[in-house]
Amino acid sequence: MFFYVDASCFSGTATGWGMVVYNFLGHVLSACRKDLIVVEPVLAEAMGVRWCLQQAIASNMKDIVIFSDAATVVHCINSNVSVAVIALVIQDCKLLMEQLDRVVVSHVRPHLNSVAHGLASFFRNVGTQMWMGVVPNYLSAALCNFAEISYMF
Repeated sequence: MFFYVDASCFSGTATGWGMVVYNFLGHVLSACRKDLIVVEPVLAEAMGVRWCLQQAIASNMKDIVIFSDAATVVHCINSNVSVAVIALVIQDCKLLMEQLDRVVVSHVRPHLNSVAHGLASFFRNVGTQMWMGVVPNYLSAALCNFAEISYMF
């Protein structure tokens, strides 16, 4: 399974995440999540990777690849480098990874993470939601608009 994850922080209000899961046959699951917390962007990104790991474990997946456009987070997970603001979340990630047979956490350029990016912004309208298969048609146009607008800033 391939997980794509991204985070969005909105000044003083909330933090959101978007996750898209694919298998070898195509799109499997889309989700966005909203928490009424305010955190640094790098911490939000680390929390997004942890969310993917938690979802994989809850779904009894054993072999996963997680793609994130947060290079610092990916580097900390894959090495012994520690960044204080995300150290505890990275430690959680590493403990969660021990529960899976095979986990790869890899950096991906933002343009390859656009659906997760759009979902991470879309949480403002729908809160925490999960869809099996593709994102429902009535949300697709709005999701594309969010992804395009978010990349302009």
